[in-house]
Amino acid sequence: MTAQWQSWLRHSREDTPSLEELVQDIERRERVRRLAKIADERWRSLGAGAKAGVERLGIGSSEEALQGNSPVFDG
Repeated sequence: MTAQWQSWLRHSREDTPSLEELVQDIERRERVRRLAKIADERWRSLGAGAKAGVERLGIGSSEEALQGNSPVFDG
């Protein structure tokens, strides 16, 4: 269930989400996934030294985040 419908069901928004709004949200999510894939490809192309520096910060890849395995999202 989309966030827009959840908001309406919880009475945090007055009107039901429009079809246009739902389509725009799907397009936004696809755009974010596409950009995350590009970022992951760039990440893979980095040298080992650059990766080690970022890994020390505890930041995982977008794939890990989507799977819930990123330390950034642990709670």
